[in-house]
Amino acid sequence: MAKWLRRSAIALGVSLTISAISSYWFYRAATTLPEDYQAVLEVAPEQQDERRKELEAQLAAVYSDATQSIADEDSDARPWSSAVTDQHINGWLATRLATEFPEAAAQGLVDPRVMFTDEGLTLAFRIERGVIEAVVRFRVAPFVTEDGRLGVELTETRVGSVPLPTGRIVEASRSVFAEAGLPLEWAEVEGRPALLVDFEQLASDARHRRTLQDIQYSQGGLFVAGQTERREPRLAVNQIEAPIQ
Repeated sequence: MAKWLRRSAIALGVSLTISAISSYWFYRAATTLPEDYQAVLEVAPEQQDERRKELEAQLAAVYSDATQSIADEDSDARPWSSAVTDQHINGWLATRLATEFPEAAAQGLVDPRVMFTDEGLTLAFRIERGVIEAVVRFRVAPFVTEDGRLGVELTETRVGSVPLPTGRIVEASRSVFAEAGLPLEWAEVEGRPALLVDFEQLASDARHRRTLQDIQYSQGGLFVAGQTERREPRLAVNQIEAPIQ
């Protein structure tokens, strides 16, 4: 499921860019490199690798603590949380993306980076596919719905310096998500499109049910919290029947 999600996102970004670039003027505008994106691309490789190591160690500790605590304690549920920076995530994207997900480069997606602010998150990347070159930016505001789904409000999309209608993205993505069988759907939040993601279905496994409870973002930082529950409740000692002799 996660692989389909990644591939769908890559295919969607590429197809939108190619369909949008229809004139020389648009091509020139589409290749404009925003200052904030250019700044994160210029971070030294050794610093990026250090941030990547910090992120992997932190996430491994969060996962281990959430699952092991359930096994060791009487409780069948355990809260988890993680606070990361955009520098940590960009370090991973810069050093590990090509190895972990080679399909991104194969589709022409180059140098993806994220930027966190008080207003939300920005995802920026370059598309290089044949004669097509462009810089794509998505501004989103994530939130948690009342029923525990991850909501991603799409506030702005640009190809270079040119805004792209969000309605076009919604329509282009419907068939991609449907074909992949992903637990995603579009809704409206205060008149703007929002992608709703079934976090529990994507994050849970056969032994543990993982739910999302909170998302907060600030300048350079992202905080995510939730809960991990054991699928099979632990039996109390007095509930375990002695074998029949």
